[in-house]
Amino acid sequence: MKYGPPLERWSERTTSSLTAWLLRDGRHQPSLPNLIRALGGRLIAEGVPVWRIYVGLHQLHPAFVGRAIVWDRTKDVVVEKPRPHGIKDSAYYRQNPVSAIFERGEHIRRRLEEPGAVLDYPVLGQLQADGGTDYAAFPLEFYGRRKQAVAFTSNHPGGFRPAEISILETILPALAAAVEIVHDRDDTQRLLKTYVGARAGDRILNGSIKRGECETIDAVLWICDLENFTAVSETLSGRDLIMLLDDYFDAVVGPIERHGGEVLKFMGDSVLAIFPLPDGADRSVVHRAALAAACEGITAVDDLNETWLARTHFPIGCGVALHVGEVSYGNIGAADRLDFTVIGPAVNLAARLEQLTRRVGTRLVLSEDFARAHTETVVPLGRFALKGISKGQRVFGLSRPASKPPPSRCPTAAAESPIDPDIPEVP
Repeated sequence: MKYGPPLERWSERTTSSLTAWLLRDGRHQPSLPNLIRALGGRLIAEGVPVWRIYVGLHQLHPAFVGRAIVWDRTKDVVVEKPRPHGIKDSAYYRQNPVSAIFERGEHIRRRLEEPGAVLDYPVLGQLQADGGTDYAAFPLEFYGRRKQAVAFTSNHPGGFRPAEISILETILPALAAAVEIVHDRDDTQRLLKTYVGARAGDRILNGSIKRGECETIDAVLWICDLENFTAVSETLSGRDLIMLLDDYFDAVVGPIERHGGEVLKFMGDSVLAIFPLPDGADRSVVHRAALAAACEGITAVDDLNETWLARTHFPIGCGVALHVGEVSYGNIGAADRLDFTVIGPAVNLAARLEQLTRRVGTRLVLSEDFARAHTETVVPLGRFALKGISKGQRVFGLSRPASKPPPSRCPTAAAESPIDPDIPEVP
């Protein structure tokens, strides 16, 4: 069917408007769901009868190989669905239009309201049952001609007109450019959070990348490691040892992050984390959060015994030390290999305190500076000489369980055997 000048002019104007918006404003959207929702609104405002937009993307993520973003005009909501590694071997993937787009770059058009409509993918039958009338899917080309996928569905009687399909096809390069920018930014933020932590990742993205650039902050320092790790490592295969470490790190990192802490690094079987202390605010909240996280983490590691004791022949547990002090927080390392971490005497003291847990027979030790804020819940364990620390240190444990986890499971010092205050220097 040949359209007259008014429709042609509308098509050209709409294409130009959408392309300009994608390249000018769309690429600055704060996240991909925001971009897809805004695109849906723009298409509707321009008169293109879009009911549903689907975007499928490959993703850099340790747990997921891809992500799907779905916008639904009916509810004006966006849903993000992660795609796990291994999904390409599933029937779900092979029976989905995105497989043909990812692998062969196909363009797929199906008129869903026509008699005898071709419903060669299960999702098309679902869309038809929900009222969909037309489906058009295309590849989005990223840098290096990497294929991603976008699909537009209409529930308008008659579906998309040829001029509307032309608009959708013509804006694809601009849409791909905007989606790639926002998606890569999402990937970068996610990877930085995964490898260096959320706060450090934000600082790096905001330009704190100069070597030696640090700030001085007050923080609760958390250090823990896995008990019997050397003996356990001799009984397990390399694969099983990695699985154990993954379970252990899941057990301690979850409570740290839930209570507002940030893991800075894994050092073998050790974890270094911080709970930054706010300026001019009630710091006791942070102290209590760190203490609750310690109890929860120790309990979660104890629970691993149900899974691992028969395989390791050693009980699984961990020791945790909490200290509070001033640290330098920032970029440290070689010119081409930096680490975003904390350093200072407070970090050294926390590391030495953690070594005491095995020596004195308690799972949680607190420095005097940390314990000072918890006088009603701690008991002294003695004064100890610690390697590399000039002064002897008074060390404390818990006198009664913290509020979380359940009292019967939180480590205490009250039931421990008497401790000699003159224990020699810990190596």
